[in-house]
Amino acid sequence: LIPNVSLGVGLCVFLPTLLCTFTIEQFGRKTLLCKGYAFMALALSVLTVTLSLQRPACFVTSKKKIKYLSLVYFQENLSLCFLIFTGILITSRIFIYLFLPETKGNLVMERTEELGALLFRKRPHSFTGNTSLEEHITYTGF
Repeated sequence: LIPNVSLGVGLCVFLPTLLCTFTIEQFGRKTLLCKGYAFMALALSVLTVTLSLQRPACFVTSKKKIKYLSLVYFQENLSLCFLIFTGILITSRIFIYLFLPETKGNLVMERTEELGALLFRKRPHSFTGNTSLEEHITYTGF
């Protein structure tokens, strides 16, 4: 039983990894991040609207009035939590759109150079493969 479980868990990890790798390489990381953040922000906005239109779902009894009031207060302010997270998502999406370079179809060295140029405000220097290791270490700062 244990070897079959191990094989099943291994396949459940390996197959989605392959699927995700091909999906990411086909559509690009930046595109998937931006669309994912936009979808999450939209879903949280819809959730906030539906929670604000909903009435508190509890019954008032004389003994449990304090409990009812605290539940109403919590339910009314719950949408504020979602609005804060929606704002963070929108800000992150704008940041990714403006500053994160697209890596679709780039080699690892090209990605390193683009990010080095972006982070350290250095002019990108083309990696041709003839560059010595010492020059590369000096350029990247490692």
